[in-house]
Amino acid sequence: MFKKNTKRKEKKKKFYNKKIEEVIPFLCSADMYVGNDSFGSHITAQSGIKSLVILLDSPKAYTDYSKNYHRIFPEDVKIENITHGSNLNPDDVSVEKVYQEILNNKF
Repeated sequence: MFKKNTKRKEKKKKFYNKKIEEVIPFLCSADMYVGNDSFGSHITAQSGIKSLVILLDSPKAYTDYSKNYHRIFPEDVKIENITHGSNLNPDDVSVEKVYQEILNNKF
């Protein structure tokens, strides 16, 4: 969900009830994607938008095909060992770590 400036009385954008073709323009107008390996990460990466993907349960091959991807995953895990069924704990990737990756813009 996107939230605009809270000082103005604007409604939040809700996407749970939108069709794919209604969501794509929002993704493609973003400066960056941050989230899990999903529809959003693939659309943004293929649209030339930097995508910081948190890998917890997806093989790295899903993000090998684009230079716009940067992966982040738990520090004590080898990326080669992440696959379907890994079920890694999201708490092992801290908000601070994600935030620093964004600030450092290493990708």
